[in-house]
Amino acid sequence: MNQNIKLVARPVLIVILSMLCMSAKPAAAEISQDSQTAKTAIKAESARIEGAKASLERFLALNQKSALLSKEGKSLLTGELKDNRYPCAGPFDLQPNKMVSLDETHVIGRVYLTNPDKSRQDFYMYMADDDGWKLEAIRTLAQTGMLRTMVYLNQTNPMARAAASTINMANVELTLKTDQELRDWFGQHKAQMEALRAAFVKMPAEIVVRAESTEADEAPIKKLLVELALSLAETKDDDLHFVIGGITDNSVGFLYSEKRTPPEISASEYIWVEDLGDGWYLFRTT
Repeated sequence: MNQNIKLVARPVLIVILSMLCMSAKPAAAEISQDSQTAKTAIKAESARIEGAKASLERFLALNQKSALLSKEGKSLLTGELKDNRYPCAGPFDLQPNKMVSLDETHVIGRVYLTNPDKSRQDFYMYMADDDGWKLEAIRTLAQTGMLRTMVYLNQTNPMARAAASTINMANVELTLKTDQELRDWFGQHKAQMEALRAAFVKMPAEIVVRAESTEADEAPIKKLLVELALSLAETKDDDLHFVIGGITDNSVGFLYSEKRTPPEISASEYIWVEDLGDGWYLFRTT
């Protein structure tokens, strides 16, 4: 009887194993296909970035020569820049320091501009595939001239330094930092930022807590805002925003997105969003 069971069991086992192998093949094929699709997407993205970067670098070279009104210079512009009337857009570096693909037809490049006081400022160049890669818009954190003047006077003029004692210069200086400097700053103050997030998330979503707050229940948050030289904390579209500073709609700060779904980059609102890890992002608006 045991012998018969063995004789029956072996063919059954073989059939079962064969079925398992057959069912595994499509799964392996699907994995292989997904892998190939991912590789194709990465290759396409890389090609987009390289194409956009080449056009942007050509624009920057012509800009340095004050040749943006040349035939080639005009051919590199589209959108709101198509009717440009200036031979030079400013003292930009000759190469972008970062390129990011936004979608199949849009790429953004970040470029440094050197101000008269020798400080550096991030500018964002929006490239569009319009019968070839062309520059369609330029953005930066606007209306910072007065802030830069305040910093310059505070550093060089004793009388101005005394007058600036009533101004939060730490906040002004933080507002004017470049993206890379803010990324470094965040890394050094991440523990405090996490403490600020933990305290603020307990507040009602409609509450905006400012560094000047006098409300007793906002005291722990105010304390951290002041220590970090931040202006305010607020909730927008379920994300926690911790604003450094800026003027009117032109702001810079950090946001925390629990769902890892930060705002999309565009030339009309969030002109830059950079992943800092663990749900944190650097943002700039206009």
